[in-house]
Amino acid sequence: MKKGLFFLFLALSITLIACGQEEDIDTLDKHKGTIVSIEKKNEDSDSFEGWYFMLVISDVKDVNISKKDDDELKELAKEKDGAYYNVPPTIYKSSDLKVGNQVVAYFDEESQAESDPPVRDAEKIDE
Repeated sequence: MKKGLFFLFLALSITLIACGQEEDIDTLDKHKGTIVSIEKKNEDSDSFEGWYFMLVISDVKDVNISKKDDDELKELAKEKDGAYYNVPPTIYKSSDLKVGNQVVAYFDEESQAESDPPVRDAEKIDE
């Protein structure tokens, strides 16, 4: 009897945790765009060790991004609703993130840095 109650409690706990995580994604903001830059962060920062820094710009269909340097990409991001994303290693390793890929980045707007273009922490990325 006690084993049955334990397994029932365990199953309910797992179900509630899984449902809670799905709801969290629904409350996040979304940004659709193209990856125009991605690089591994400096190893000097302990809190971001192994993380990646990615620039996503909303509308670059008519722009040849391969011929632009970092400063030009930053200016383009200011003009076309771009944002930088801190990408944790778990998300980076489970995705195929490359320059030119179309993505949807999920983020919490309240945690974004006040800058132009903004810097956000990626909570999830869909390709």
